Amino acid sequence: MKVVPESPIAQAVVPSPNHGERQGAPPDLLILHYTGMESASAALQRLVNPMAEVSAHYFVFEDGRVLQLVPEARRAWHAGVSFWAGETDINSSSIGIEIANPGHPGGLPPFGDAQIASVIALASDIIARWRIAPDRVLAHSDVAPGRKQDPGERFPWERLHRAGIGHWTAPAPIRDGRFFGRGDQGMPVEALQAMLAMYGYGARITGTFDDDLEAVVAAFQRHFRPERIDGVADASTITTLRNLIATRNGVTRTPRMGAASLPRDKELTRSAARIQAQSCYRACPLQGLRLKGGFRAASLGLDEHRAGDGRCDGHVSLAADRRERGGRAVSVRRHGPGRDHGHGPGDRNAQPADDRAGRVAAVRPGGRDPG
Repeated sequence: MKVVPESPIAQAVVPSPNHGERQGAPPDLLILHYTGMESASAALQRLVNPMAEVSAHYFVFEDGRVLQLVPEARRAWHAGVSFWAGETDINSSSIGIEIANPGHPGGLPPFGDAQIASVIALASDIIARWRIAPDRVLAHSDVAPGRKQDPGERFPWERLHRAGIGHWTAPAPIRDGRFFGRGDQGMPVEALQAMLAMYGYGARITGTFDDDLEAVVAAFQRHFRPERIDGVADASTITTLRNLIATRNGVTRTPRMGAASLPRDKELTRSAARIQAQSCYRACPLQGLRLKGGFRAASLGLDEHRAGDGRCDGHVSLAADRRERGGRAVSVRRHGPGRDHGHGPGDRNAQPADDRAGRVAAVRPGGRDPG
């Protein structure tokens, strides 16, 4: 008996054996990938190869043809070790689409019109049936910063947004001015980390601009400010992030913190891990930040005051609930994914460790990980 695809956008089913049972609630994330291999046929063969232990729910060819590989109710193995808004088992909470493109190893050629039209149609159908929110349509690089780069900075996120898919705001113009980069420390860096964590990224709130934060900033730029991807938090990057937080469905989402995300050396309750947010447009960026012991952080100091009216471009005010212990405040530190390598069809030399028990799949790096 012929198996019919669940989405009317797909032409056929080419079953992959690489999937398992979902854990928890129904999927509410849509993750977009590029294949990162020389040809679509080679990528497809890998996605259905039981030895590869990698898959996705759908596959989109360059000419726009769409195949379904894994039933939507099943947990495809596409995200690897990933994190978003407190979720660490992204495979269980997402539907994955692989888009045939050689990716960065192949020079990151542009995505064709026919292919993007099919991605839009497929994503629209999945979003409608699973009721996926715009800010839950993400790049693989968003949920695995530093480890993954797909679908890359040439992916047309703005075009998808115009079609009703994904969250987007016009990137703030790049201009000279103050910026934050590797090695910087202090309250402004902590404020930046809190903003990124509030949006969903796996940014640890440490107050130090380290390699991990640079990777998260670069992932954010790759999706939302693709003109320049350098991992430096300049005024354009921070303003774009602030605007995204302010326009996200008109309501700020409170990140979900699981027990695995809490620091093991702190006796924190789940309420201590809530990061609450509100938008304000009559003060400096992050002027009202409250973290660590309840004191207020200073402005990021990006000199964005509008001439003539004395107002700033706006700020996001954050507050972290805390639990008092022994008269001292316990700071909230967000813990994201580790440095373990994940997997995708382009990981030619990776040796995946299958997660048949429902935990996040990990991959023992066996060679180059092209992302």
